[in-house]
Amino acid sequence: MVNDHAQLYTIEGITAGIIMLVTAYLVLSTTTVFTPGDVHITDMQLEQTGNDALAMMDTPDNFNFTERRPNTTALSFFIQQNQSALFGEKFNYFLNNRSGSSSSVSNSPDKIQFNATVFYRNATGTIQCYHFKQSAMMTGRENSIRVTRLVIVNNLVPPNPPTPLDRRRQAVLVEVMLWRG
Repeated sequence: MVNDHAQLYTIEGITAGIIMLVTAYLVLSTTTVFTPGDVHITDMQLEQTGNDALAMMDTPDNFNFTERRPNTTALSFFIQQNQSALFGEKFNYFLNNRSGSSSSVSNSPDKIQFNATVFYRNATGTIQCYHFKQSAMMTGRENSIRVTRLVIVNNLVPPNPPTPLDRRRQAVLVEVMLWRG
């Protein structure tokens, strides 16, 4: 004898099978989880290297700069005296030298390029900027990272060569774009 119960059981079994297949597909397709830390580790390392280089340049150096300019750092001295060549040399040294073992791989210099800009507020209160130093031209295909540092600049002595900054104590923002060349 045939009745309607057998058809309902068949439809229920097919529906349950489809639900199990869809659930298995969803579980297997979501097992790979990408986190920002996994994807951008090299960018974070480059950003940390740039922040460390700016921090080292903005730390008072009791052996060299305080004798010539008391209460100043190498970074503020370079900015207030508009010494972009010295800034580029020292910043490039901090960026591209590696520490570690004596093997040739770890002692080979890195190839980090940079472009530095100084932002400041002029006497009328408007924010302006000027290009400070560039190690290489960016072609547009590189993945760049931006690092910044606020620097206290005391322009009591007229700089030579002149800088756009006026002769007052102020905080300027040093923005550096970094990329691997």
